[in-house]
Amino acid sequence: MSRLLIYFFPMIMNVILSTLFFVCSIRLAENGASALAVSMVCTLWAITYSLSALLAGRIATVANSTRLLIGSCLAMVALSLLFIIFGGLQTQYVFMIISGMLTAMFFTPFQVFMKAVFGGNSGNLSVSIGLYTISWSVGLACGFFISGLLWELLNSWRICHAVNAIMALCCAGGIYMLRHHARPRIDGVASVVPAAQSYHGQYDFAMIGWICSGISFLIIAMLRAVFPTQATSLQIPKADQGIVFALLYLTQGFVGLGLSLFKFWMYRTLPIIIMTVLGTIGLLCFGLSIHIHTFYLAAVMIGIYGGAAAFYIAFHALVHPEKSTRNVSINEAVVGLTGIIGPLIGGIIGDRISLSAPFIFCAIITIIAIIIQFRTHRRHPLKS
Repeated sequence: MSRLLIYFFPMIMNVILSTLFFVCSIRLAENGASALAVSMVCTLWAITYSLSALLAGRIATVANSTRLLIGSCLAMVALSLLFIIFGGLQTQYVFMIISGMLTAMFFTPFQVFMKAVFGGNSGNLSVSIGLYTISWSVGLACGFFISGLLWELLNSWRICHAVNAIMALCCAGGIYMLRHHARPRIDGVASVVPAAQSYHGQYDFAMIGWICSGISFLIIAMLRAVFPTQATSLQIPKADQGIVFALLYLTQGFVGLGLSLFKFWMYRTLPIIIMTVLGTIGLLCFGLSIHIHTFYLAAVMIGIYGGAAAFYIAFHALVHPEKSTRNVSINEAVVGLTGIIGPLIGGIIGDRISLSAPFIFCAIITIIAIIIQFRTHRRHPLKS
């Protein structure tokens, strides 16, 4: 049972990360920064994250994963204190670059650690991916909600960074106490975890995951960067903005966990199409509405889409018996790359056309994802 406690760690780290996104973006938006300037908070984080994730994939093993995890947490404590001490708006950009490196050195080793702890047979793999999805999604949801609420109640952005420092320290301590679960049983990652025999012979959809799930990550990254500017222009309170993101990520997490109960959905066409269509409708709601309750509903629909996409990309990366460490590092690089492109495109379109235009643009992109996945899954159906 103690093994399940490991899923609190990515949740805590994502509380910290979403707090950084939220606080830095809102501070810039309230000081009159352009949509592109606000979106650069996420873009700079993503550049460092994508590059660091590829490096982490080369160095992370079951044997050293604990040291990498604890080191990244302690470094995050120091970074949170630097946010408090050096509070300039421009300084935030430098610190977000550093946070990209630290979070990449956390999430890539954690997935290596997770697969080793829970094994790679079909049941354990799906459940562990579901638990991981709900863990980091709930963390993102809580970060946006908690930071929005604390800032609104205490009228201080510094308190959000102080809470981050405390959580990062607790995370490091928790990983240290549970470090025995990361001991390698046999030499090498591939030999630690057997192949998921129930999926043997199925088509390798890892590449499709990087493309189509990557599109969903791009959309959510764009939303994360552009919505604070849109909401500020509509005079939506910080707490309500936090609720929008909380609904998105909570929905994403519970959908990811729920999908772990269905063994072969990630090889079927219909469920993937349905959830992508919901994401498209949600984007249109963000682009065409100005009412907060419509944004709540749209966030839930995009959360359903995001939960399916997150599960899909993680499953098809980890199910491979020999390439899982490489695939995981590419997954995280995709997260970083889309985190660069999404805010950048959203900020440029938002400044040059309108703040609703990025959402319409992304709705068109999801239609492309539907076509790609439909054609690929039709060519490579589930093998009985």
